Amino acid sequence: MREEVVDTSVLLAGLVTSDETHFRAMALIEDMDKEELLFHVPSLVVLELVSVLSRIVGVEEAREAKGIIDFWVDRGKLKIHHFDLRKMDDAIEIALNRRLHVADAIAIQLAEELGLPLVTMTRK
Repeated sequence: MREEVVDTSVLLAGLVTSDETHFRAMALIEDMDKEELLFHVPSLVVLELVSVLSRIVGVEEAREAKGIIDFWVDRGKLKIHHFDLRKMDDAIEIALNRRLHVADAIAIQLAEELGLPLVTMTRK
């Protein structure tokens, strides 16, 4: 089984059918669902995903998405990594040195810590 760190854009694109990268994201999600791929995400991704979905598609849909995330976690298909002070300091350095948004820096920090590729649907 391969493993990858994914950022919010991957999950968001997979859940929003009108997203231009929806089919690309769905291919990854299908691999994860078939247990060919394990997703690693920083805990911030779950918060960001639910927040964004609540604004663009509605609160109930955002709650459903959180339920999907919980299902994947329970099935061992998605692993949530929580933040601590050391990881925060590392992410701050990444954000400052590369002039990135904090969410991007947090995803990069996790990918570097785990030695895994980072998958994103954003064009940055």
